[in-house]
Amino acid sequence: MKIRRQYFFTVLVLFLMFAEQAAACSVSFLEAGGQALAARSMDWPEPDGRVIKNVRGIEKTAMMPPEGAIPYTWTPAYGSITFDMLARVPGLGTFNTPG
Repeated sequence: MKIRRQYFFTVLVLFLMFAEQAAACSVSFLEAGGQALAARSMDWPEPDGRVIKNVRGIEKTAMMPPEGAIPYTWTPAYGSITFDMLARVPGLGTFNTPG
């Protein structure tokens, strides 16, 4: 039994020594009195971002549909606030990605 513990501890230490740093994301949902609120965080190390007010009733169109597909369009019934990050992709430029 003691050898198994030592083996487990050794493997755990080696794993932690060579493990890559991972970015974590969080999702929260709150429902009360017939109202619902959903929130999501994207804990990525992007230094730049923006806050966008999404007004209800304004038609929106998907930016990058699959090749040959008709872009999806919708008109939101509710407004929202979006915290977006600006992701820099080598060779493609900077993209506004919703958080």
